[in-house]
Amino acid sequence: DISEASFSADGAWLLTRTRAGVGRVWETRSGQVHDFLKDQKGISEARFSADGAWLLTTKAGEWRVWETCSGQVHDFLKVQKDIPVASFFTDGEWLLTRTEAGDWRLGETRSGQVRDLLKNQKGIYDESFSADGAWLLTRTEAGGWRVWETRSGQVHDFLKDQKDIFDARFSADGKLLVTALKKKITTWDIALGTPIQTLYIDTKLPTLLLFQNRYLYVIAGKAIIKTDILTQPGNLFSYGDGETLDYTYEEVKEWMQVFGDEYLGPLNEQTREKYDVGEVVKKATATQPKK
Repeated sequence: DISEASFSADGAWLLTRTRAGVGRVWETRSGQVHDFLKDQKGISEARFSADGAWLLTTKAGEWRVWETCSGQVHDFLKVQKDIPVASFFTDGEWLLTRTEAGDWRLGETRSGQVRDLLKNQKGIYDESFSADGAWLLTRTEAGGWRVWETRSGQVHDFLKDQKDIFDARFSADGKLLVTALKKKITTWDIALGTPIQTLYIDTKLPTLLLFQNRYLYVIAGKAIIKTDILTQPGNLFSYGDGETLDYTYEEVKEWMQVFGDEYLGPLNEQTREKYDVGEVVKKATATQPKK
């Protein structure tokens, strides 16, 4: 009578749920069942953390956090009522919850310690963590962005004067933050709260990616603009769809890691064979930024 089944991200665990809301956790390699949910009737939602070490369940509005391997329950959410939203972040290290009244709380999963850094922050509707869990980025409905140091609760308010940000993302190592406005892209040193590089482009609503914690790629119209954060600090300017840049072997291989072959082109048959590139989906040219 199983109505739902899902695997942990690493494939080590399988969660099943019956129509009656009875959950079971299975160890996929051995087939062993971990039956710590047998007395939890009426579970309406259950999900693993990214590393599979934790399981989050809810029943009648009451959330619980379980250690997957031992079945031990960490019941620090029982005093929090009316929680419609609860999510793990950064491999389960942090648990973020929101009440019906719009109050956000950040909990450390293992210790159960709740950090109330967001208690006076109303209107938050978007949030993201750096990969290492050291930083939390929040956005309010009014368009205000803030960066928080998760362990100390300190706010780094260097984005307070940056209006109309439509995209922001951390580098993989959690040291940089890239923000995008309509015609300006800024890379920030988070700890210092200072801009390292600002790229001005003559294109609205660009798409951006930060590769290897160093190279900034911006899709502006039909162009790919590439900058090096380390060797090109300061202010840069690009026309976007301006001059054509000949592809080098290193650039083609690197771009494929970032975009696949979607934005490479136009490439002739000989070039595609040389660089082992498949069918080109979109035609594009690339430009180098001008100071």
